[in-house]
Amino acid sequence: TTGLPPGAGVCEAGWTDIEIDADGAVSMSPTYAELCNPGMPIGEGAGAVHGITDAMVAEALPSASVFRKIMEGADVLCAHNAEFERQFFAGGELPWLCTYKVALVLHPNLPSHRNGAIPEHLEIALDPERCAPLHRAGPDTYVTAKILQHFLADGSTIADMVAISKKPRQISRMPF
Repeated sequence: TTGLPPGAGVCEAGWTDIEIDADGAVSMSPTYAELCNPGMPIGEGAGAVHGITDAMVAEALPSASVFRKIMEGADVLCAHNAEFERQFFAGGELPWLCTYKVALVLHPNLPSHRNGAIPEHLEIALDPERCAPLHRAGPDTYVTAKILQHFLADGSTIADMVAISKKPRQISRMPF
């Protein structure tokens, strides 16, 4: 994003699809990401985090066009900390799954529930090439998809995780 809400815009959107076939087998698509023209300057702090510049997004499509691509064929939208993502992209009528909230319920005692920390704590193997560059939309969606894939392999269902995602955050300890 160009910064923090309110008043920020999206400068990149990414997605990594997870498919579950009729036999329950889970597969993962390649990761995709597109720069978006946020219609406003990218804040200095935000640019320092993700490395996206105003020049990089000047000729890009507006975020709404990229969001429509993300929704094509989707049954459920998933994000780590979906409440943040939904400030920029509501997702129409599609249900949301929040891997952050699910991790808080399934693994309340992890030292950290950050997207980048969960794979290490749960020993989820990641492809280093798909994880870079850090804090970019595509790599972040890949890590989230791997976390989701892990939860599915452990027996969680999409329906159960969507139900967890609709509830307030369950915090078992204060991080300060």
